[in-house]
Amino acid sequence: MNLSCACIIPCFNEKDRIKDLINEISKLESNLIDWYLLDNGSNDTTYQIMINELSKVKLSNIFPIKKKKNNGYGAGLKYVINKINKSRESKKDKGLTLKKVYKYICWTHADGQTPINDVAIAHNIAIKQEKKFILIKGKRIQRKDGLLGIIFEFFLNLLVSLKYNKNILSAYSQPTLISKSLLLKISEHCPNDSVFDLAVIVKGFLHKATILRFPVVFEKRTKGKGSNESLYQKIKFSIDNLIYMLFGK
Repeated sequence: MNLSCACIIPCFNEKDRIKDLINEISKLESNLIDWYLLDNGSNDTTYQIMINELSKVKLSNIFPIKKKKNNGYGAGLKYVINKINKSRESKKDKGLTLKKVYKYICWTHADGQTPINDVAIAHNIAIKQEKKFILIKGKRIQRKDGLLGIIFEFFLNLLVSLKYNKNILSAYSQPTLISKSLLLKISEHCPNDSVFDLAVIVKGFLHKATILRFPVVFEKRTKGKGSNESLYQKIKFSIDNLIYMLFGK
């Protein structure tokens, strides 16, 4: 069966959000997008709630995947990307339907800060293009996560501008939608941690992809707790980005 887009949503300790997330997906009623909900090594009841809620909605385009150990945000995305790519050849791949062919692979966050409908917007932009390599990302027009986030984004964009002569404002905005053929070329060379998104857009530039942005609003998280909310986490994340920009390949 030839479908257009697979969207991956990593869920780490999102037991308070997962029900709302599934409801939001079910309301989209898009038959051109398959949704892969990844429990990325959660140590709470995220996966159990996920399975329970999916049994209620009974949608054929939402697939739960469980990764036992959290090796990082990027590692989780790679785990599902590899499963999606290999499922065409496998006769018994638990949790995946067979012979799915996707032109695009997308991912976004489960936390409610990035509306699920933005995935459909990105996909609609993509299908109007006739490009071999395309990368589409949201671009935040409004932030509600404080001054530190604004400062971090400014200096990150400055570093990228100096190194690559490119402007990538809002490198971590979601969703991210990319040609599958391009993603398979670059994903294994991207970091396993949260810097994965930055690496994808940098490598998109290097592979001369057509990069399109569209405006998104970054909402305040109302349920659960993010991985980069404390001052220590923000500083570590900033250092990881700096190291990648200086020494990453």
